[in-house]
Amino acid sequence: MKEIMCKTLIACLIIVLGTVIVMMLNPLRRSEEQIRKNMLKLTPIGTSMVNVIKVIESNEEWEVQYTFEHGYFFMHGRPSRHTPQDDDPVVGEKSMEVHLGEYRVIFVTDVSVFYAFDETSKLIDIAVLKEVDSM
Repeated sequence: MKEIMCKTLIACLIIVLGTVIVMMLNPLRRSEEQIRKNMLKLTPIGTSMVNVIKVIESNEEWEVQYTFEHGYFFMHGRPSRHTPQDDDPVVGEKSMEVHLGEYRVIFVTDVSVFYAFDETSKLIDIAVLKEVDSM
């Protein structure tokens, strides 16, 4: 009986450990700042909008959601695609939102990157937004 319980416990621990390892290997589960740093390595400040789009298109899982003829907005300290209030800061002269993917624990978490460009279409900033859909 003890042997069966021991084997069951070991099997459960292996399953839990395997699940944790798989979860940790998903780059979308990293912090917003870690994802931002990684995206800046792929598309450094000063990269042209055309080259940013080429990098995005080279990854089959990423998708350009929106391009704007204005910068992206910060609402309550987070990047947003929504219409800003009068005092919400705007970053850039043009912007683009890219959906990197999603993951779930219990709820689905979508991960998006906002790219801000200057008037010459050069990258000036990147912001990452994670949104949890609890419905």
